[in-house]
Amino acid sequence: MKLRKILIQIGVLLLAIPVMMLSCQKLDNNDPAPAKKDNIQLSEKMAAYESLGIAYEKSVGPSDLIYAATLCPGNDIYASAVAFTINYPANWMYYKFYGVAGQNVNISLVRVSCQMDPAFSLFFGTSATTEGIYYGGSTNPDLQWLIFRDDNLDPPAFCENSCFAFWDPNGIYTLPYTGWYTLGVYDFISCGGVNLLNYHLTINGLTACGTIVIDGCDTYVNNLMVDGYYMQYHIDQLAVNPKNHGAYVSSVARLCAGWVRNGLITIAEKDAIVACAAESGIPYPD
Repeated sequence: MKLRKILIQIGVLLLAIPVMMLSCQKLDNNDPAPAKKDNIQLSEKMAAYESLGIAYEKSVGPSDLIYAATLCPGNDIYASAVAFTINYPANWMYYKFYGVAGQNVNISLVRVSCQMDPAFSLFFGTSATTEGIYYGGSTNPDLQWLIFRDDNLDPPAFCENSCFAFWDPNGIYTLPYTGWYTLGVYDFISCGGVNLLNYHLTINGLTACGTIVIDGCDTYVNNLMVDGYYMQYHIDQLAVNPKNHGAYVSSVARLCAGWVRNGLITIAEKDAIVACAAESGIPYPD
């Protein structure tokens, strides 16, 4: 009896392990709520996608990766995507943003064209090429795949009676690293023969609009808002008709010293900004 009881306890423990592992995965992915459509629907959608005779122009290989914009706090992005492009990263729309490890960002992609089935993929890093990336992974050495989002947000109410029944993507995600991120936006399986497809992209939780860059030199200092403008704007204004290079560097140093006194940046960050200003070619020769 004692042996049988022990064996039963071991069996219960073994059955519990997968559940525990699944729970940990959900926490690690920081999913705010269970998806309203499960993996079976994803498989069905992929099967439907493959069965269609897609007439739209498709990219056949990698291409240059061109960023449409740098995402900043408070951005409202309205843009258009090519239909049926989930399997064609060369035709995605790309955005980048600078994030800090531990930040919780909420990415929301909502259709404006009711025929669109929006989805997105998030990668850590930036790249000049789409080679090696797809919606659920990456072999591109510059882009580490992080998440894929598809159907977990009700589409807009005005699309209720449209031809499309699938949902829109959003989700809160805890950024694992400090640095630049790449967001790829695309259409999964649209309906109605519309091309291009309009969408609305927002991202909440960012604290900076990228990093401060001077004449191509990245300071890796967060581009924060100061007096209604980003730091980059204030520094760029100093590059407008300075007396000479030395005067420009001195004015940047004075500006940064004030930011240090106000607790906006550290002394090390001030030094990084001034170093990039000193290395620049500002003012440029006529």
